[in-house]
Amino acid sequence: MNPISIRYSLYLLAFTIAWIMMEHYLGFNSTNMQQGQYTRFVPMILFWVLIFYVVFLERKNLNGTMNYRQGFRTGIQFSIIYCLGFTLIIAFYQHFVNPGFYDSLKAFTLEQLHARNASQKEIDDSLAELEFSFNGSALSYLLLFVFSMIWGVGLSAIAALTFKRK
Repeated sequence: MNPISIRYSLYLLAFTIAWIMMEHYLGFNSTNMQQGQYTRFVPMILFWVLIFYVVFLERKNLNGTMNYRQGFRTGIQFSIIYCLGFTLIIAFYQHFVNPGFYDSLKAFTLEQLHARNASQKEIDDSLAELEFSFNGSALSYLLLFVFSMIWGVGLSAIAALTFKRK
């Protein structure tokens, strides 16, 4: 495994834990969902940015020369470690720190849908998607990992193309 990928994925996981706990104490995932609906994206956006940075650091580590395969492998390793850790953090948070997260999110979503006079079909579809994605089942966590990795693979491919040098 690439030490750069390991180091930066662990840094980002530590930041993610701190960020989620800050959100929790500020009520962004329970009583203050209005702000939380935006702040929840910060760790994932930082993950996307760091894929590029990690691949760049790998090129620098290789004395300025790096082929596509080396860059892509670095991005994938970083993504696997982070996405696996992120999924475990979210599972732990949802089951032990804030077991009421799903109910709070559901109530907030319903409130938002009613405020904009959504049709019953829109409400049913939104609740079904919410149930599928956030209900705390093993499948919902597997999907979180898979969709996070899809972003990781795609951005690793772009980063490897961007930073490859012969």
